[in-house]
Amino acid sequence: MPAHKVRLSVEIDETEHKYLKMCCAKLGVTIKDFVLESVINHVEEQEDKWWLEKPETQELLKRCKEGTLETIDFDEVLNECAANV
Repeated sequence: MPAHKVRLSVEIDETEHKYLKMCCAKLGVTIKDFVLESVINHVEEQEDKWWLEKPETQELLKRCKEGTLETIDFDEVLNECAANV
């Protein structure tokens, strides 16, 4: 079942619209696709920043730099997953 769609309206001046339209035409994409991809990319970058600011993340990074973070081989992860199926 398709996701429910909502409309988002943003007012921009005519010069900005022409510039955006020209850019999208050169890229061969619709304004909608260009704006949506740009916004989603920006949101994901912001989420990454928030994640890096979390105390738990800072602790993991500190332990990783110190060499005290326990790691396991990816094959071990796959074997563990397969054993639990």
